[in-house]
Amino acid sequence: MADNSAKFIPLPYDGIETILNGAITVQEKDPTKGYSVGIVGKSGVGKSAIMVEHSRKLGRTIIEVVLSHCTPSDVSGIIDISGDYTVQKMPEWGKRLFDALDRDEKVTLLFEEYPTAAIDTMTATSRIIYDLEVAGRSFAGGDVLILLNGNRREDKAAVNRIPEHLVSRVQWFTLEPDLEATKAYGIANGWPSWILAFLNWHPEALHDQADKDGSQFPCPRSWAKIAAWANAVQLEPRLELISMAGTIGVGWATQVAAFLKVFRNLPLNPAEIFADPENADIPDPATKADVLWALLGSLAHQVDKKKADAFVTYLLRCPPEFAVCSFKEAHKRDSDLRKTEAFTKFYLANEDVLFDD
Repeated sequence: MADNSAKFIPLPYDGIETILNGAITVQEKDPTKGYSVGIVGKSGVGKSAIMVEHSRKLGRTIIEVVLSHCTPSDVSGIIDISGDYTVQKMPEWGKRLFDALDRDEKVTLLFEEYPTAAIDTMTATSRIIYDLEVAGRSFAGGDVLILLNGNRREDKAAVNRIPEHLVSRVQWFTLEPDLEATKAYGIANGWPSWILAFLNWHPEALHDQADKDGSQFPCPRSWAKIAAWANAVQLEPRLELISMAGTIGVGWATQVAAFLKVFRNLPLNPAEIFADPENADIPDPATKADVLWALLGSLAHQVDKKKADAFVTYLLRCPPEFAVCSFKEAHKRDSDLRKTEAFTKFYLANEDVLFDD
């Protein structure tokens, strides 16, 4: 059996769509064989969400099978011995698969939590994955993309070792937490700017499962939950801290609460900075890094084309490691800013540390 804690070269988030599109292309060129893709990684980094969203964008019918909840017969079909000979009955998900193919739909078959399943259950997927067959009926020739995801042994997620013959039947990739990709997602989905500013200050808080003792920990999924709460419910600070502790753990929640207090009571008014960027104070990065991160996060959230000149003027006075993060966030949040002379000026002044996202 294979030790699925072994390291793969991490797959960057911006390469996932290319890999999945490539798998579809390969499958279409030879639909008689299975070309499956598996993505493993830490809890809460977006493995399932990315796979589902990709198929939805392409208009594919998604059939999800949470393998960790299944017995072998749930996967390959129960054996009926009531007649003169045994018959393998079609599992429920298989009926949905063939019904979709009968309607000429393109299908994505997603085996969720694959390594968490019992070994016998994983083995039951063997003919499905490679021979494109379930309960004696072939779906070879149909447009079916088979995807798998799950955790690794090192993630302390109660996973089993994947049998060798199954490892070789799947093209495996590892997905690691990525700060820039997470912030881009947060900007696109309206996360509060203080979350992005805090992650700039503490990038290690993006995913911190150091204890691995079953307690709450921060990860991209939990930050998305905090964003959803913050956008929907206004809590008093005491309950806000308790709510965050129930999502990212007490330690990090305490730090976020302290940062939020700074963010909500900035010593400098962003409006004053936009009005006089050449003379506005800059918090000392050595002693007031939290204030500077909070301030630049607020500016990045408020800048528009009219304020672009003032924004860049102020950024160029700030330490580059702070300014570049703020610039990138504004750059991703409002694509029109990319066309301004001010943003071009900043880009040229910092091209050694900037890259076009």
